[in-house]
Amino acid sequence: MLMGSGAIYDKVYRVARELALTKEPRILPKDQIPVVFCQVSEWEGILTTTTTEGLSFAIKAAATEKYDGWMLSSIPMPEVLRKRYRYPFRDLNAVVPWWHNFRSRLDLSKDA
Repeated sequence: MLMGSGAIYDKVYRVARELALTKEPRILPKDQIPVVFCQVSEWEGILTTTTTEGLSFAIKAAATEKYDGWMLSSIPMPEVLRKRYRYPFRDLNAVVPWWHNFRSRLDLSKDA
């Protein structure tokens, strides 16, 4: 989710719809699903306090009108979906399964 006013969200979605209509008219309205933007710190925070199912629950809720603009960690969640991880990022591949694909594309031997 974007941190900011509802006007910013509305503009981002409006521009995206306009681009889809003008540049890629084969994208149908049914294909234009709601998306959630969030800061990395918010992403890290929710990964430390919920299960995979809880993360999915929060993302789906954040994409609804009811929770539009809410931080992921602020969305009410059933207790069964909450879990506190002592060292949540010890095995990042377990937390974010696609991480190994991303990491393999980085050349960590080069200086920044």
